[in-house]
Amino acid sequence: SREKVASKENEIRELNFEIEQARRNKEMTGSILDKYQVRKEALTKDQIDLENRLNQVKEDSERLSSEFQLRNEEYQAVQTRIEEADRDLTEKRREMLAVSQSQTHLEANLEALNGSVQEKSQRLEGEEKVLAELSEKKQEFEKRRKRLFDELEQERQLQLEITKDLDLLKENEFSLVSQQENMQSEVDTLKDHLNEVSSRLYGLEDLHANFEGFQEGVKNVMLWQKQRQEIHADGSVSFTPVAEAIEVPNEYEMVMEAALGAKLQLLLSNDADASLSAVDYLKENDAGRSSFLSANESQSDGSSRNESSQSIQSEPGFLKSLHEVVNVPDRFQKQVAHVLSDIVIVDSVRTALRLRPNYSGYTFVTMDGDTLSADGVLTGGTAESAQSGVLKRRREIKELSDKREETAGKLSLAQLSLDKINQKLKSLKDEVEQAKAKQSEKERKVISLEKDFERADNELDTARRTWE
Repeated sequence: SREKVASKENEIRELNFEIEQARRNKEMTGSILDKYQVRKEALTKDQIDLENRLNQVKEDSERLSSEFQLRNEEYQAVQTRIEEADRDLTEKRREMLAVSQSQTHLEANLEALNGSVQEKSQRLEGEEKVLAELSEKKQEFEKRRKRLFDELEQERQLQLEITKDLDLLKENEFSLVSQQENMQSEVDTLKDHLNEVSSRLYGLEDLHANFEGFQEGVKNVMLWQKQRQEIHADGSVSFTPVAEAIEVPNEYEMVMEAALGAKLQLLLSNDADASLSAVDYLKENDAGRSSFLSANESQSDGSSRNESSQSIQSEPGFLKSLHEVVNVPDRFQKQVAHVLSDIVIVDSVRTALRLRPNYSGYTFVTMDGDTLSADGVLTGGTAESAQSGVLKRRREIKELSDKREETAGKLSLAQLSLDKINQKLKSLKDEVEQAKAKQSEKERKVISLEKDFERADNELDTARRTWE
């Protein structure tokens, strides 16, 4: 029994050593370790029981030596139990061996699993690092895509605004070109009109300067006077034709030319000696004839004429006295009044014929240019046959001069407007060219940004798929 107990003690120690050795190598996991522990506790309890029984046997051995026979059966029973315990211990050894082998296998598997876990942990750590880098890259691509999108939209808006500005500038350019064409046409028309008026005026002034339309004697006297003025440069004027001295409204030109006829070329002067000198000049140079009327030669008693004039004004058909419709410079008032004092305007030739017997010495003239002279000569016909053209020429010169001045003023304003339009058009064309350059630049930039945005979009899509 002692040997068996010792043997079991050794087995238990070995088992404890193996278990401790297994614990030091690797802690057992799960239900297997618990099972072994339970078995160990059971063996330990059996060991304790066996030790207690061994002590009891020792005591009983001395005390019951004499009762050996009596207790032999008990001994045999104990022996049987020891054998059974031995069998149990053997079984448990086998079980411990199996457990040890299983533990070794489990430890190998655990080591392999630990290696796999470590490998996968390292791989997981690398994948997590790659994932973090991909996430950061994805966010970077998202930011870059958003920045490019915002910049692209901003450039598209600027491009749209530039296009609108360019369209507006083109509309303004078209409007200015239309204004320029109209103003250029107006300037050309005014230039043509001014040239036409100036040409006509130049011709009339040339005729006037050369006294064309006057009788040869009158013409030569006026040229002789002009020559003297240029030589002496005193600015004095000695002779003035009646046609040059009076101003007649347009509607009375025909009346005046019909009534006065050749008297329109009568040379007025305030100096009788000058008239004598002119006559001498004509004779000496065989330069024709001319009639003169000086201020002192036109003096007359007009008391009876005034009474007759007041009487005729009350007659039916009387319109005006001819001197009432003309304007005359003060220095020629007496001479012109002398020439026109006995000429009256009536409504018809029949009125003239009716009034003549009672108003002898008067010359009657109608608005159509028909005349009845003081000596009874009746003259009539078309308007052209009554006009000498001198008064008309003076009027045309004045009208053309006014028209030339007016046209020149209009031309100056039109040219100024045209210059302003040209300047605006040039400035506008520069703006159009600048706008076109900006538009082209924006188009290139938008195309470049669209490519960058498409590339960024593709990069972001790739990054997202890779990240996922």
